[in-house]
Amino acid sequence: MAGKLDGILDLVPAMRSLGIFFDPERTDPRTVRQRIEAMLEVATALGEESAEPGRRWRIPVCYGDVVPEFGPDLGEVAQRLGMSPEAVVRAHADGCYRVEAIGFLPGFAYMGGLPERLRLPRRETPRTQVPPGSLAVADAYTAIYPSPSPGGWHLLGRCPLPLFSLAWSPPGLFAPGDEIRFEPVDAATFAALAARYGGEVPSWPEEFCTGGTPAAVRTPAEVPPPAGARLVWERVAPGTTLQDRGRFGWRHLGVSSAGALAPSWLALAAALAGDPALGLAFEMSLPGSVLRAEGGDLTIGIAGVARVRVEGAEGARPARWLRHEGLTLTAGERLVIERLGAMRAVYLAVAGLQVPTVLGSAASDRWLGWGAITPGATFAADGEGVPGRLVAPDPLLAEIEGEEPLRLRFVWGPQAHRFPEAMRATWTSEEFAVTARADRMGVRLEGPALRAETPAAHGIVSEPSMAGCVQVPADGQPIVLLRDAQTIGGYAKIATVIEPDLERLALALPGRRVRFVAVDVEEALQLRRQWHHAQESLIRQVRRGGLDFLSPERLLELNLIDGVCDARDQRECGLR
Repeated sequence: MAGKLDGILDLVPAMRSLGIFFDPERTDPRTVRQRIEAMLEVATALGEESAEPGRRWRIPVCYGDVVPEFGPDLGEVAQRLGMSPEAVVRAHADGCYRVEAIGFLPGFAYMGGLPERLRLPRRETPRTQVPPGSLAVADAYTAIYPSPSPGGWHLLGRCPLPLFSLAWSPPGLFAPGDEIRFEPVDAATFAALAARYGGEVPSWPEEFCTGGTPAAVRTPAEVPPPAGARLVWERVAPGTTLQDRGRFGWRHLGVSSAGALAPSWLALAAALAGDPALGLAFEMSLPGSVLRAEGGDLTIGIAGVARVRVEGAEGARPARWLRHEGLTLTAGERLVIERLGAMRAVYLAVAGLQVPTVLGSAASDRWLGWGAITPGATFAADGEGVPGRLVAPDPLLAEIEGEEPLRLRFVWGPQAHRFPEAMRATWTSEEFAVTARADRMGVRLEGPALRAETPAAHGIVSEPSMAGCVQVPADGQPIVLLRDAQTIGGYAKIATVIEPDLERLALALPGRRVRFVAVDVEEALQLRRQWHHAQESLIRQVRRGGLDFLSPERLLELNLIDGVCDARDQRECGLR
């Protein structure tokens, strides 16, 4: 359907809801709603018989009564249910399940139909790591974890089949409407199947499927090593990823949009490298990376603040702070990222950077298993650019480096009504602090507890989620989702931070105070348009060639005084 409606980027069907993601520059909420409602009327008139039947699967599982480590929760589940482990296995394997939605992780299928006698709430303390292939139950659902991840469901067994592979087209094994039955197998059968369907290019397990068309399996073409000018990562700091504007059209398979935490700085880094149309950059959250130019010169742009040192055959240039600035790295020279400014991410773009893509995007995604930057990674850069420097003030940088609370605008979320009026007033009148519990998936805030009308009201039937959603778990401390957010979530959402303000929160360091201001949807769309216009205006203020003007930073640098530091870097100057 996404391809049939102009401006629709993604559709995410969940158990009782449908998430629709659209480009507001190509369509508007009213038009989208009218078209979707018209389609639903047609579908309702046609009835269930018009729907295409799902495939039927017979999925092998080695339960924990055979290999205890495969089902570490089987004994506890049996005890809580007043059953024997063997009875739990029989009841689970006798069930018939239907895939109701795909989400949380790429290929994670929510299978409804768990027998009443097997239902338990999620674990009180989720595991930090669940092995891939783990068969689990929670509430009214059963599922198989397709990849290693945190998880709070009860683990009963292990499946030897892969559930998601970028070598398949389509990449996911299951789809909504599929019928699933589980077949217990012994340890030897499990090992044989795991060996048969393992590897980087797994076969599609057609023998376990009835109905439907098998997925095409593509063997990746051998990519010759890049020639000409190229970028080599000698050392990679943790948290370094390659990002673009994001991956769209795959959320229905549990694939997040990914993309830059700060799209404004992504575009600015490309402009500073002399390649404004590039559209991608490396996102660095920690210092320590070392990059080398090989086979030719490289033009690099850095958006944000970083202290860098350039080393060559004739020695090292003096280390200096770059603030929204580009530079040229000649063949053989190394760029050492010594420090980052007081921000969560800095962007490094390389003119003419050539990168592979998957599912229409180059964005790194750890859940997708794509785009990890490792030592020795080499990228071709066949373009040339003239490094630039931003000569106009950047309001975003000024706010991130400031001390005042960040003012974040939002629209009320779909479960805001679950929070009493006093709690909604707290949300808009009190300050919250950014905590260290943050990554690309989301940032947890600390402040007054936001209590829903009842403890149970913090949980919902899992529904589509997105970057900007503010989830409130039972402890009342809000979590703002970021670009790697899961596609489906089960916590009540009090608000959604608008896109122009989300990057400000994403760049804020732990301890920064934030305040929330409500706007309506029309205001949010207007603010988004103004944000895009401001980005374009800022990029026009990038001047080529760093020697045409002298800034205070450049004058300090030319003095070559040992020990000079930038007072804006408060940590280095001992002010913090």
